[in-house]
Amino acid sequence: MQARLNELSPELLPNRITNAQIKNKKMNNEISAGTIGEQSTKDDGLHVSPACIKPNVMGRCGLINKVIHRDCLLTLREMESNIIDLVVTSPPYDDMRHYGHDTRFMFNLICNELCRVLKDGGVIVWVVADQTKKGSESLTSFKQVYSFMDNGLNLHDTMIWKKPNPVPTQSTRYQQAFEYMFVLSKGKPKTFNPIRIKSKFAGVKVKKHRAKKNGHKYNGEGEYIVNCTKMIDNVWEMANTKNDSKHPAIFPLELAKRHIQSWSNEGDLVYDPFVGSGTTLKAAKELNRNYLGNEINEDFWNYSKTELSKVRSGNTCP
Repeated sequence: MQARLNELSPELLPNRITNAQIKNKKMNNEISAGTIGEQSTKDDGLHVSPACIKPNVMGRCGLINKVIHRDCLLTLREMESNIIDLVVTSPPYDDMRHYGHDTRFMFNLICNELCRVLKDGGVIVWVVADQTKKGSESLTSFKQVYSFMDNGLNLHDTMIWKKPNPVPTQSTRYQQAFEYMFVLSKGKPKTFNPIRIKSKFAGVKVKKHRAKKNGHKYNGEGEYIVNCTKMIDNVWEMANTKNDSKHPAIFPLELAKRHIQSWSNEGDLVYDPFVGSGTTLKAAKELNRNYLGNEINEDFWNYSKTELSKVRSGNTCP
């Protein structure tokens, strides 16, 4: 087996990946057989099956507008550094749901690679929650944030996705009605397109007060006129959604679109390492961003491919 591993590029399989770390049988068989990238198969420009991926470092243009049926860690290890503008994803967390495969979620390795491929000024939006087990919340979400920070990212904002329709539970705790949306950045975010809404008191004159750096223009009498619009806050209330994919954890299309609009520009590359039913990629395509995704479950991969084919855009590799 070692002879076969030596044939693969060091970018794909650094020394820190061992058989003890990779528990998934399918992945082990692929590596031990040395079949990564050796076969050929159809690439229709929309999706790629594992054999399409060559054991060479992949540049940005080779990744544009693809949904790859493969474990994200293998794809990440083949990517050039600093090529992703934005990551919007909701990873599997705390074994709270079953996603139709037995691949182990190797967070630390994935975290390292996501930080490497993210551009300077790029953003990762990490949508997660915590399991309650033996009377205590796991705090896995915050442990993951610390790992990103140990890899050099900033916790730019801790946002909340509030659900008006949570699943009813009977316990000694109040209704669980939110998930975290951690916004992590590689340095200062290079893009911020704030979503604005109409101000309730637009045009009203207000006396000057202690908040001096709020963007208002004061007149000579110490008054300012309230702006016509204001930024929305960092708590977004959106209902859970469903589709025909039978995926157990779908977040709203509008949630993905807001983040993509906020942290990227048209033509940027948006990545989702856990595609699921394809919400992030669909939102990216609708907003004229380039997209890239990984999905290991074949049913979800096929579903996301079908959904993406319904969305038309003119994205090309810049």
